[in-house]
Amino acid sequence: MFRNRLAVRAMTCFAVLASFSTPGFAQSNGKLSSSYIPSDAIVAAFARPREILLDEQMELLPLEVLQAFGNHQLGFDPLTIESVKTVAGMPSPAGPMGGAVIEFSEDFDLAAVLQRIPGTFEPVTVDGLDMFHAPGERPTIHFYQPNSKTVLAGVGGYLPAMINAKSGSSGNLAELTSRINQRPGLMVIAVIEPIRNIVSPMLKQQVMMLPPKLRSVGDLADQSDAILVNVNYIYPQSQFAVTLLGRDEASAKAIAETLNQCIDFGREMAINNVADKTQSDDQVQLEMLNYTKRVSDLIAERLRPQVSGKFVQIKDDGALLGTGTLLGILLPAMEGARSAARNLGVASQMKQIGLAIHNYYATQNKLPFNAIASDDGTPLLSWRVAILPYIDQMGLYQQFHLDEPWDSAHNRALVDQMPEVFASPRRTLKRGETAFLAPAGTGMISEPGRTTSFYDITDGTSNTIMVVEASDEAAVPWTKPADLPTEGTDLRSMLSIGPGERGFQVLFGDGSVRSLPQTISAEDLKGLMTRDGREALNY
Repeated sequence: MFRNRLAVRAMTCFAVLASFSTPGFAQSNGKLSSSYIPSDAIVAAFARPREILLDEQMELLPLEVLQAFGNHQLGFDPLTIESVKTVAGMPSPAGPMGGAVIEFSEDFDLAAVLQRIPGTFEPVTVDGLDMFHAPGERPTIHFYQPNSKTVLAGVGGYLPAMINAKSGSSGNLAELTSRINQRPGLMVIAVIEPIRNIVSPMLKQQVMMLPPKLRSVGDLADQSDAILVNVNYIYPQSQFAVTLLGRDEASAKAIAETLNQCIDFGREMAINNVADKTQSDDQVQLEMLNYTKRVSDLIAERLRPQVSGKFVQIKDDGALLGTGTLLGILLPAMEGARSAARNLGVASQMKQIGLAIHNYYATQNKLPFNAIASDDGTPLLSWRVAILPYIDQMGLYQQFHLDEPWDSAHNRALVDQMPEVFASPRRTLKRGETAFLAPAGTGMISEPGRTTSFYDITDGTSNTIMVVEASDEAAVPWTKPADLPTEGTDLRSMLSIGPGERGFQVLFGDGSVRSLPQTISAEDLKGLMTRDGREALNY
């Protein structure tokens, strides 16, 4: 651990200094440099720390302290860092692949700086070039100094590719970069074409959990070739611009329409969030609602995308983000964002549960429901215990007495050790209780006293609900062989609707997580839970 901290220390100082580049001030004119950008690079970021730190608007920063720290601890003056360029390629199975190009205004002695970290970095020869690396550390960091004022750093074996691209490359990102003017502030450029076949299917799958109005977001990867983000802070205002390059003019118009739908949805969500909490007899709350509507309209109009040929841009010149009115509208928006994050957390956990169930089936040739029972068929422990080995919880699984009921003296003591995957991020339950339940009953995937397999799901796994997130009232101890009863009850009242949600998130038999509308009928909901009811439902 100590060696790892030392190994990352030099890289950390560069990253910290590069973070100062978010504020932006006047910079030299000209095009961005495409040097050291390999042909397979997909993202690049550009910053000029020295210009920022020496600008008169930064005169209150403790620059003397920063310089003293750098000279004493690192062996160089941080104010000599002229520019920082970071590049990244597609991550490999071994981890991230990327690097940085750090240019100094004065000669820089890489060997002397690394020597200040004893026993960590060692000389190494790679492709005939003298470098430094930290042996045994993961991810492996390599440093190389091509000239007295430039240092290259790479992870994931990316450094040789960067060196080979010293004069640029024929890659999409390098060619695009060389045509873009340098602008004040932080610039980030990403190209879509090299990763379109990967990103597009993932995006289209994820948007199924979004409201129908936002699902056109799933087409953005197919419609875009590149994206440029420029953030420039000039006290006391912030300026930003996000530019998307469409594949053609028709794609650019479609991108703008999608962005407008997102803006309208955000405006509607902000207003509805406040309206839901507004009491009709409270004049202050009523005026807060009016204020929210006014500022939401103002922000929405100022963020409308502008289309010019294949380019689509959203920007603010500082008038919007520099005003105090933004704070008022951000309060409900922040709550909405937190709710969305919690909802995505539920979906992620459901997918982990679904994967574990499928892995269990692959090894046992049966579904885990009713798997742990006595010789006479009496359920002893929940299916959630049965899938523990498939969620990296073999140690916990081996602690259970599988021939005893869940509430035996021994097994009951394990209830408090519930894995996080069974704890819903938007539920406040008793310790050891879970809201992730399987619909149980005659004709369900989980049918008491019956062993089921995927062959029994004649309705199709993509049409049959396997696990739901239940309400607080329906939650059970996670080890208890109890699930969601489906007979003689209003199923909709027993499912969970998260804050800001208008539906239920459920896990289907094929492992997909989808959101069902709150307006779904009780008959249709039960039909989706049965495995062989021959219902033709489309949700």
